[in-house]
Amino acid sequence: MIHAYIPKYMYAKGQARFLEGLQLTELVKVFYFDDIKELCLIDEANSVIIAGISPDKLKFIVHDKVYYCFTSPLGQADLSSSQWPSPEMDILHQVINLKSQGKIRDCIVSSYSVAFAYDFIYLPRICKFHDKDVKFTLERRNYGFLGNNLRKHKNAHNQIAAMSLLKPNDPIVVSEDFPCYYFEQFHREAKFLPILLKSDTDYYNEISTHRLGFQCSFSESFDYMAFEYCLSGVPVIGSAVLDWYPYKECIVKNPDDVKEIYNVAQQLINNKCFYSKISEELSIWAKKFNARSIDSAVKDIHDRIL
Repeated sequence: MIHAYIPKYMYAKGQARFLEGLQLTELVKVFYFDDIKELCLIDEANSVIIAGISPDKLKFIVHDKVYYCFTSPLGQADLSSSQWPSPEMDILHQVINLKSQGKIRDCIVSSYSVAFAYDFIYLPRICKFHDKDVKFTLERRNYGFLGNNLRKHKNAHNQIAAMSLLKPNDPIVVSEDFPCYYFEQFHREAKFLPILLKSDTDYYNEISTHRLGFQCSFSESFDYMAFEYCLSGVPVIGSAVLDWYPYKECIVKNPDDVKEIYNVAQQLINNKCFYSKISEELSIWAKKFNARSIDSAVKDIHDRIL
């Protein structure tokens, strides 16, 4: 059995989603902690995965059973702060140093490009919402904004502008940690009503009723959110970063072009037959993809961690 530890305040973040997905392998058990001192339970597990630790605390997590979990794509890590290095890149560099010094076993990532670049262990993304939890509906409303940590330096304006062209008064989804900068911008500029969601269940029930999700960044994949939309049968208007996405008709070639984002979305909405076909096929595809990911993760965990 592998124990995975993550701070309680990270419950809705990418690391939490990734580790909770790995629980479907039945080889990983996730624990949430309030204080770093609670990690003394490391010795009770065969192996330990730790996520969500800040750089100043990461250096104290030194143990030959420890694998660190890093779920940010390289582009997201680069762009996640106006500071350089960003907190994510700082963590990544510290993990590399700890690994090179033999103070931790390895780093586990959900991005193949990160695994390839830094010789880390790649495990596929698995969604914890399995077949029985999928709420598929054609009663669609609203739009979803993929990339819910909406800080000023991210290319959020293009997505918001494109959604505004479609229907200005539709709400968008905001996570439990909505930022101060864009919160006022939604009301003042784009006329959107943000929806504050307090749990993963609320989040999943909400996105299952959306017409579209929007993910139009050059470098940030937020693949777990796009995949959760797929399980709900909701098409995602995305960029080439979503290279795994099965429908290229939903991909925007130039994420900086607001009109192109709008046109791709509008064409999909207007073609009701094609929209319905994609919606149904996406849900089926995602369930099969999820099942294959679980099988793959089980094999890799046995071969490379346990």
